[in-house]
Amino acid sequence: MPIQQRTNPWLAFANPQPDARLRMFCFPYAGGGASFYRLWANELPAEVDVCPVQLPGHETRIREPLISDLEPLLDAAAEGLSDYMDLPFVLFGHSMGALVAFEFARRLHRQKNSTPVRLIVSGYEAPQFPHQSALRHDLPDNELVSELANLNGTASEALQSEELMQFIIPLLRADCRVCDLYEYSNQSPLPCPITAYGGSEDPETTQHPLHTWKMHTSSDFEYKMFNGGHFFPQSAGPEFIRSLSDTLLRTIHEL
Repeated sequence: MPIQQRTNPWLAFANPQPDARLRMFCFPYAGGGASFYRLWANELPAEVDVCPVQLPGHETRIREPLISDLEPLLDAAAEGLSDYMDLPFVLFGHSMGALVAFEFARRLHRQKNSTPVRLIVSGYEAPQFPHQSALRHDLPDNELVSELANLNGTASEALQSEELMQFIIPLLRADCRVCDLYEYSNQSPLPCPITAYGGSEDPETTQHPLHTWKMHTSSDFEYKMFNGGHFFPQSAGPEFIRSLSDTLLRTIHEL
């Protein structure tokens, strides 16, 4: 499919790069959407085609049913993104998106459809450990909003808007349920390199060190910590983008 003809609900805010050598699918955090990545195409190397992934029921797909179970979500993503794996590709995910990207990579490798040339996980503990986030799908509304506020990724005006919270809470519950009900299964390590990013003050990733992701690759592994909390990709700003750019350019040179 010619890149200029891309019209796919899974790829919101995509800014196609005709001369790209690498495609990066970016999976969002729980309660978030593809807009989290919408500026990255202007900040990352031109050789990278940044593809923010929009999950059903989120932002531009608000009229579609939410998917609150991982396996159906992976099935739908595999179908929706299959036509765009014609370039070497990287999977990137932040928070819940890291879990989805990891299991998506394992699914592709297991079914021999394709394999990413790198997996980049951000703001999420290695999946072999039980998920112990304070942000759970079964919390009462007021506690769910309180835990969301503690992550410092949502504007206070939004948190105080009852109308907006009525929209966000069901979406957030569905996403958190994906993580809360996840059951890890031991499988062969991925053949692609893994890069893991974390925030020094992120309660979501401080219990187990990032290097515990290493067991999931038979290739190279690296990790880096940034100053900041759960949304360190935003708060670390240029430092994070420089590090990600370096990783992506190195990946391109290794193709």
